Amino acid sequence: MNLAAVWNLPVIFFITNNRYGISTDITYSTKIAHLHERAAAYGMPGHYVEDGNDVIAVYEKMQEVIEYVRAGNGPAMVEVESYRWFGHSTADAGTYRTKDEVNEWKAKDPLKKYRTYLTENKIVTDEELDAIEVEVAEQVEAAVKYAQESPDPDISIAFEDVYVD
Repeated sequence: MNLAAVWNLPVIFFITNNRYGISTDITYSTKIAHLHERAAAYGMPGHYVEDGNDVIAVYEKMQEVIEYVRAGNGPAMVEVESYRWFGHSTADAGTYRTKDEVNEWKAKDPLKKYRTYLTENKIVTDEELDAIEVEVAEQVEAAVKYAQESPDPDISIAFEDVYVD
């Protein structure tokens, strides 16, 4: 971040604050309440979206920040509050969170919220969205099948395009 600021690079540092660092609640590891406040230490603006599950709010904030960065003003930081429903890894049972906490955040599912926005504003119908979901599931399934049925790559190419010759 410091180098990006010094060199006035056109970069956006995007923080999805899911409230935990592995299994440690952010309030135990960070003194400040909002991570975007750290941007000031690097001489760049910090932006905050309280509801990072609100697709429209995040989109609008990002449009503002993208315009700022593209105008040659240097880097910026954006923090959005969101949540991860599952553990940090498959070995993480999530015992440091209550079921109520997880369920509270699941109720804020950004996909469901955006779907409601789209249908309530008559941008698209439930039927159209259902059709999109089916089409995407079929595309993913076809891609997985293609990958599984494809031959393994030759080991001799493992390091191609990794190092500069």
